[in-house]
Amino acid sequence: MLRPLLANNKFPLDLSGKRLVLSTDNQDKLPKYNQWTEDGQKTGYTDTTLSLSSLDDDIGLFWMARPVLAVLDPDTNYIDYLIFSHPIKSITLTAEDGALTGAVVEIAYGTVQVGQLFFASVDADDDIDGRPDCLDPGIKGSLPWLLKGHGFSFEGGPAPSIEYAKVQTSDGYYVLTSDGAQVLVR
Repeated sequence: MLRPLLANNKFPLDLSGKRLVLSTDNQDKLPKYNQWTEDGQKTGYTDTTLSLSSLDDDIGLFWMARPVLAVLDPDTNYIDYLIFSHPIKSITLTAEDGALTGAVVEIAYGTVQVGQLFFASVDADDDIDGRPDCLDPGIKGSLPWLLKGHGFSFEGGPAPSIEYAKVQTSDGYYVLTSDGAQVLVR
């Protein structure tokens, strides 16, 4: 079970032989890491930073639909999950020989709940929808089914692309963060 050690709002995760899953509701957003990623044999990962301030489809944590992170272990069929009270600021991934080996999750503030569940097979996809059964909200005992008890809503299949807008003041200027990035809302 994950036991994150929080230091300076950062904590490390061991991903050796495991899969990182982020909740996006859209198979085109964060394609290597979202809940529609069933292929446990993916390779070609490199050291990467996923960032909340990025709108890039491949690395933008802006596309996360829920502040939930899961780590699937295909060897034991355990699913470690983390529920954040606020959006994740960044996830710095490390890779070796094309496989993920670790991550450092950074939050700006808030709390983190950590849990674990067992699923018969984290690889099974009985309805052949491209999403493993352990991540299918329609299946009892799946992670989304469990998270409904935490107040999360799951409407089924992939949602349309999330629309966003720049925050603009009444005098026509855009609101910027301290590092010059534009503030966006969904």
